[in-house]
This record gives sequence, C-alpha cells and structure tokens, in this order.
Amino acid sequence: MALLPFLSACQGGDILIHSGDFELAVNKKAQITRLVEKSSGTDYSIKTGDSYLLRIRINSIFETPSALSYDSNDSTATLSFPVNDVEARIKITGKGSYLTFELISITHPDIIEIVCWGPFKTSIGKT
Repeated sequence: MALLPFLSACQGGDILIHSGDFELAVNKKAQITRLVEKSSGTDYSIKTGDSYLLRIRINSIFETPSALSYDSNDSTATLSFPVNDVEARIKITGKGSYLTFELISITHPDIIEIVCWGPFKTSIGKT
C-alpha cells in the first residue's frame, strides 16, 4: 500500500514533504533546498548550484521550471516551464523512508526531446 506523503509549509515558502524519517524541501521554482534524515538531523543537500526536481530539453536546450504548485489532496506537483509553454504533473508517493516521483502528464510531448530528473546535488557518498 502506498503511503501519502505528509506535507507542511516551511519558513521561506518552501514546501516540505515528509515520509518516514525523510524530509524533502522544494521551493516555488522546483529547486530542492533540503534533503534531511530526520533522526540524525543531517541535511544532505548542497547549497551551491541548482538542484531542480525536473528539467526538460527542447531543441537541444534544457529548460528549468519557473514555478511549482503542490496539491496535497492528490499528492501532485505541477511544474511550469514558460519558455516553451509546458506543464508537467508529478505524483509524489511516500514509501516508508523514501519518496517516489512519477511523471503522470506533460503538455506538448511532441516537442520535448528529454525529461530529466535532477540532477540532485547531495553530500551523500558511496553507500
């Protein structure tokens, strides 16, 4: 059975998504701002550079989202890519101690060359 992730607002307008011992914070531009193991308090995100949840490539050029909205009723995030008038919907599901992301719809799929998760810049080393 899939668990719905718990959502809360964070200081500074970030969206916090919790699942078990894991916490993810995403800002309104779909940039990951925190990846926290709650039991230790360790934040594995790296604050330098951009860590976007999703990017698209059209005509060999990557575009990052300019906006993210989250619907806690169905645990979906909508990302807006205004340069190419694209919107992507992502289903977020809690799986105990981690989250899964599923691209459930995207507008103008005929012009999109690649949909790319991340990259997520972290301090996590080899495991």
